[in-house]
Amino acid sequence: MRTNYHKKIDAYLKKNNQSLDLEKQYYEKYTEEEFDKLIKQVYEIKGEVTHLKILNAKKKNKVKFVLSEYEEQKLFVKWLRDNKIKCQSSGNGFALDTKNNIRYMAKLKATGLSVGFPDLEILIGNGITLYVEMKRTKGGVVSEAQKKWIEWLNENGYNAKVCYGAEEAIEFVKNCINNLKKLI
Repeated sequence: MRTNYHKKIDAYLKKNNQSLDLEKQYYEKYTEEEFDKLIKQVYEIKGEVTHLKILNAKKKNKVKFVLSEYEEQKLFVKWLRDNKIKCQSSGNGFALDTKNNIRYMAKLKATGLSVGFPDLEILIGNGITLYVEMKRTKGGVVSEAQKKWIEWLNENGYNAKVCYGAEEAIEFVKNCINNLKKLI
């Protein structure tokens, strides 16, 4: 049975020209409340979020197309590689079917997978590592676990930031590199 939540996700995927096969990933990644918060930000919807409001926002061209977090991260990683800056993905950003892979998830957690850990580790030299949690430019929601990791990293002398889009992430890296050059 299709719920209103299903219809809202379908409308969102259609708006962004994304495959409806991604629907399951959204259910696993967002509660309905978190998804509604994302939708309100992206579509500037007031009041209750419904699939009809999402479709109407699409028809009225209220919202410019917003790249997905995946696409933003791809652009950022390409820039890093083009500039010969090493990076490593934490693997936390991959949606896993946790219901059917309970043993696999247990193995990942036992070997160090930590919920909320930033998406990318960037090695810029001289022992400096940056941590970036990627979000889309509009509508990206930072989970409590992600906030706690970013806070812990910064409190313990690491450079960590939630970046809304590839441009912000690139600026973060450039600023850190420039600050490092000033110290040398």
